[in-house]
Amino acid sequence: MKAKLAARIALVGSAFAAANGCAASEDIGSPRGARAGESAVAGGAGTVGGAAGRGVVGGIGGSSQEGGAAGGGGHAAAYGGALSQAGFASGGISANAGNGGQTGGTAGLSGGEAGEQTAGFAGGAGEPAVDSRTCAQAASGIAITPNWDPLGYAPYALLDCTLAYVDTDGALELRNLATGSERTLAASEELASRPTLAPGVVAWEVQIDGRSQVRVFDGTRTTTLTGAFDHAGEPRASDGTVVFTAWIGEDPTGDTDVLLFDLETGNTEVVFGGPAQQRFADVTPEFVAASDFIEDPAGHFDERSSLSDIALFDRRSGTQTRRIREGKQAFPVLGENGALGYLEWSASHPEPKFGGFTLLVGRAEGAPTDDVLVRVIQSDPKYVRPAAHGDYLDFVDRSSGAPLLYRTHFDTPHELYTTTPLDSVDLLGPVALPEFTLLGIARTTGIELGLVAR
Repeated sequence: MKAKLAARIALVGSAFAAANGCAASEDIGSPRGARAGESAVAGGAGTVGGAAGRGVVGGIGGSSQEGGAAGGGGHAAAYGGALSQAGFASGGISANAGNGGQTGGTAGLSGGEAGEQTAGFAGGAGEPAVDSRTCAQAASGIAITPNWDPLGYAPYALLDCTLAYVDTDGALELRNLATGSERTLAASEELASRPTLAPGVVAWEVQIDGRSQVRVFDGTRTTTLTGAFDHAGEPRASDGTVVFTAWIGEDPTGDTDVLLFDLETGNTEVVFGGPAQQRFADVTPEFVAASDFIEDPAGHFDERSSLSDIALFDRRSGTQTRRIREGKQAFPVLGENGALGYLEWSASHPEPKFGGFTLLVGRAEGAPTDDVLVRVIQSDPKYVRPAAHGDYLDFVDRSSGAPLLYRTHFDTPHELYTTTPLDSVDLLGPVALPEFTLLGIARTTGIELGLVAR
C-alpha cells in the first residue's frame, strides 16, 4: 500500500477545535489488515459547537472493530473489504474579517465599506508561513449560503490558504486564511455562484440583468469574459486559464460551446463547438473534459432525459476525442496525468434524484471500454458531484441511507475510505485536496464548512 493511503483520518469540526475545547480528531487502524485491538478516539464534546463523533477501526481487506471508550460504535460497510471509518464532529466558530463593499462595474474591485478589503491570494510577500492544514482548519465552521446549486457546483473553493466562498448574505468573499483578511469580490445582488480557484486566479458566475456572466480575478483586477455569445457560466480554473460554457443565444436549451480563457494573453478560444450543447467542463494543464450532448435528439441537457458522452481535448496536441459509450455520461472531473472520473446515470432514474448513478474512472487517452466502476452512488435530493485533485477522487454516497464521504485513488479505484457522519446532517460538495477534504455540512439551521483531515 502506498504511503499516501494514510493510516490516519480525522475530521476537524471547528476552526481551531482545540482552542474551543473540542477534541475532534479520530485515529483509525492501518489501511490494510488493521490490528483488532486498535481503537478509535471519538471527538469529545466541545464548548463551541463541538459534538462527539463515532469511529471504527479497520481497513480495506481487514476486519472492523467498534470505536474505543469514547466512540459510539458504527460498522464498516463492505465494498471489496471493510472500509476504514472516522468519526464526525462539527460546529465551532470562525473569525470574520469584515464584510461589505460593492463591486464597481463589470471590471471593478470591491470598495470595502466595512472590514478589511485589501485581501488577495494568500502567500504574498511578508505574510507568515502557515501550513495548508492549519489554514484549512481556519475554514472549518464558516457559514455559507443555504442555497445549494441545482447542478451541484459548490459555492466555495479552497487552494492552499485561499478560500473563495458565498456567504450567508450571498456575497462572494475571498479570504486569506493565514491572516483572516477578506476581499468582497461580488456583492449579494449579483447572485454570485460557482467559485473556482487555481494559482493566481479565481473565477465565478454572476447574474446581471437576468443573464449569467463569468468573471475572473487575477489578484489585481476583475474581468468579465465577453465574446460572440449571449451569456456564460459554469467556470473552472487551472493554472492561468479558465474554461467555461458559452450560450450562443438566449435560449437556455440552445447551442452552447466550451471556451478557454488565457489570463496572460487575454485570448479566448473555442475548445468544443459545433451543434448541440457542450457543457460542464473541467480543466487541467494537459486536458479539457466536457459533456457533449450531440447524440441527444434534442441536443441539450435537461433534468429528465438526455444523452451525452464525455469529450476530451488534449491541450498539448490540440486533439479532440469523443469517448463514445452506451448510455448517458456527464460531469467529468480531471486528475493528474490524464486521470478521468465521471458519472453515468441509469435511464430508470431522473437526473435530479441522482439515483442509480455509477461513478467510473479511466484515462483521458484510454478507451471507454477500459473504464472502471468505482461504486454505484446516490445523493438524493441534492446534486453532490465528485471532486478530483491529483490522484485523489472524493465523493458522497447516500445509498446506505446516510450520507458518507468516500475517498479513492484513480490508480487504485477499488480501495475506498469513508467517514461516518453524525445524525441529522447532509454532506455536500466535496473539495478534494491531498491531506483533507473540504465540504458543506448541511443542517436544519443552515450550511457550514467542515473539514475531513486524512
